[in-house]
Amino acid sequence: MRAIIFLCLFLISCLPAVRYSNITEKRIPKEAKPSDLKKAIINEVKNHIGTLYKKGSDGIKGMDCSYFTMIVFKNAIGLNLPRTTSEQFKLGSLITDYDSLEVGDLLFFNTTGEIASHVGIYIGDGLFAHASVSEGVTISSINNPYYRKRFNGAKRIIESK
Repeated sequence: MRAIIFLCLFLISCLPAVRYSNITEKRIPKEAKPSDLKKAIINEVKNHIGTLYKKGSDGIKGMDCSYFTMIVFKNAIGLNLPRTTSEQFKLGSLITDYDSLEVGDLLFFNTTGEIASHVGIYIGDGLFAHASVSEGVTISSINNPYYRKRFNGAKRIIESK
């Protein structure tokens, strides 16, 4: 399974990537194309695969799901997301249909009884990256029955033009 995940990430990232880690603005630069931003997000996700899970951590000894999404967006495109899943859920445009997902959309799940208690980043081909309690930062399928049952919608943070 891991070999398939890494193969998918490799194939998605074969094109040259544009990194925006030196952007300090809180908004996406107007000159950046959505496709470039999405490639940067995929490349940043790959940097964190295998990082241990640690609730409430600052990333040094591990990270939780909302820290993972926050740090990916900050490092990849210079966009500062809020620290918590519930605050991230307040951002962007709501998407409720799996078929409308785009790379970079935030996926929200109810894993503890709250509408948005877990978050991940859609990376294409039915896969999303997230910080799992049991596996750390990993890639999972949105078609996995566990996640499909708990899916509460997605938010588009990067608008396609």
